Amino acid sequence: MLILSGLFLAAPLIFFTPTPPEPVLSVSTTEEIRTYVKQEAIRNGVSTTVALWIVEKESQFDPTRTGDDDKICGRTGEQQRSRGLWQISDCYHPGVTDECAYDPICSTEWALKHLKRGYARQWSVFRFCKAWWPASCPL
Repeated sequence: MLILSGLFLAAPLIFFTPTPPEPVLSVSTTEEIRTYVKQEAIRNGVSTTVALWIVEKESQFDPTRTGDDDKICGRTGEQQRSRGLWQISDCYHPGVTDECAYDPICSTEWALKHLKRGYARQWSVFRFCKAWWPASCPL
């Protein structure tokens, strides 16, 4: 308390409670990845059936998977790779870094934006699902 010329001035009490750090999101096991993809699909208004089906067929829920490395990119003439859970092609999506493609959170965010815009057919497993998996195709 401060006294000036007979006046009492009380400094306001300010309480500061630090915000605890956000918990690190664990999406490393197949079940955690499945749960994460499903909850993010719901949050983004995307069919959970389609999202989970694409991830299952593309990578079997393995974020470290690399595929299509036996193919040559028609755009660049170089060997191409499809990366991560969603098998994001570095030929057709060169703006997606390896860091994002192999990260379950970043790649799921990227993929769900594309699915929400109606681009499910960019995944060959979806485009050809009736021919390749007629019993389980979500179309």
